[in-house]
Amino acid sequence: MADGIFPGLVSATRDVNAVTNPIFTKITDGTTGISLGGGVEAGALLVTIASDSTGVVTVDGTVAATQSGSWDIGTVTTLTGITNDVNIADGGNSITVDGTVAISGSVAVTTDQVQYAVDAVAGAADVGNLALVVRDDALTTLTPVDGDYTQLRVGSTGALWVTSTPLTLSADAVKVSGNSTANGILNPIFVQNVSTAVLGDEIHDYDTATPAGDAGSNHDYTVTGTTFLLKSVIFSCSGAGKAEIQAGPVGALVTVAVVFLNARQGDTKQVFFDPAVEVPVTSTGTVRVIRTNRNAAATDVYSTIIGNDVA
Repeated sequence: MADGIFPGLVSATRDVNAVTNPIFTKITDGTTGISLGGGVEAGALLVTIASDSTGVVTVDGTVAATQSGSWDIGTVTTLTGITNDVNIADGGNSITVDGTVAISGSVAVTTDQVQYAVDAVAGAADVGNLALVVRDDALTTLTPVDGDYTQLRVGSTGALWVTSTPLTLSADAVKVSGNSTANGILNPIFVQNVSTAVLGDEIHDYDTATPAGDAGSNHDYTVTGTTFLLKSVIFSCSGAGKAEIQAGPVGALVTVAVVFLNARQGDTKQVFFDPAVEVPVTSTGTVRVIRTNRNAAATDVYSTIIGNDVA
């Protein structure tokens, strides 16, 4: 060991101190020598951090604004730090931060899905991608040009803004026809006539009476569905007779046809209605045939009301 006369000769040997001729020292806490034990890697001193019996490193303490660097820690215990502490969760491959985190650059997520605990209603078990939107109460015009990325926008209540282009008669009207050309005399719409017989219950309501000479007898049919479609009435008499056919509410019946028979015995007339006469059930909808015997003596009269009672 050199003395104060030659300080540059301080080394482990009598040669000049150098990288290959260092001074060997030992770190101590005043009582026990501390062994680093890690060695050197790429010029950096390796230090082994002691752990407790479970092999878990406990980290707790407030992170200062000037601290920087990175941690490589496997599993840690539950922390009891205060606000703005950095808490590394145990065993879940996740990090919980109590405070604000500013990230500069890109973040790679290697797990299959990211879980967000939104609030008490959504619950921590909900998983998926969290879509962020921009609140824009007035739905102002965006400054980016066509093709730029932008965000979804919502109003003050959180409802998503959705707009559409109004339809116009000239540009968006559907050309109803047999082909793509506008409908016209030479390009008609093909339709099929459907008989009213397919609607409701088929009704054949028959009635007979023997009114006195020059007297009458009513034959009424009361609508049971929503509408009765009167299609035909058959009237017959043993002599001369008259039939007046009425329809409508029972308190305001309207005559729709009148039939006369000659004095020949067994004469019959049938009246057809095309289109059918609609008789709604409202206010006791009724079809009435007023049969009048035009003979001097009592005579048999017969009538049948035919139609469809639509439910």
